[in-house]
Amino acid sequence: MTARIMLAATAALLLAAAPLAAQENLSPWVLEDYEMNSDTRDDEIQERIDQGYLPVGIETTDDDDTLWVLYIHSDSLPFDQFLIAEYGGVQELEDQMGSMINQGWVPVDIARYQDGMLAFYINTDVVTIGDWGLTATVGRTEMIEETYREGTEAGYSPWGLTADDTGTLWFLFLEEPTRDEPRGVSLSYHAADEDEFELGVNQKIGQGWIPWGVMFGPENIYFQYTN
Repeated sequence: MTARIMLAATAALLLAAAPLAAQENLSPWVLEDYEMNSDTRDDEIQERIDQGYLPVGIETTDDDDTLWVLYIHSDSLPFDQFLIAEYGGVQELEDQMGSMINQGWVPVDIARYQDGMLAFYINTDVVTIGDWGLTATVGRTEMIEETYREGTEAGYSPWGLTADDTGTLWFLFLEEPTRDEPRGVSLSYHAADEDEFELGVNQKIGQGWIPWGVMFGPENIYFQYTN
């Protein structure tokens, strides 16, 4: 049985969290883990989606046995199917992601996995992607901020993020021609303690930010937010 972290916010935070959909007894966001190679993994993810949750982030553990999925309770991005694709490395991802996008698949997030990468796709006609890019940087605050700034100034919205075993951070940017301007972005980190990062995420939601992307560090858990 997989462990599940159900992270509930106060009523005030729920009201402040639009466009996150809030329903009685449902958390506005969930971070849930699955056995990576389980035959029922995708069915379990679909069960969560059927409850009205939108997958917005993925990450793996160091032993590669566990897949974590970050969800928000929202109907803002309807989609027909999801797909978790495995790539042998960054180059293979870059070679093949464009073809997936051309077929109507939108990459929500990326994650390091073994010696390669994973990408979580949803099939939707709500998002139009004109171009996309994968950018690498080191884990210093000023370099991360510069990466976000350069991407958004070029007209790209931040979507996914992950870190590889060398400490290199990878950011996925998508160009959305139908948007008037790129989405805003914020990156926060918290100690990998449930109470601490639950409080931190709920505070960001209360400020109008939407969780969108998750990344595990050696001691901290990072959440990317958009608005």
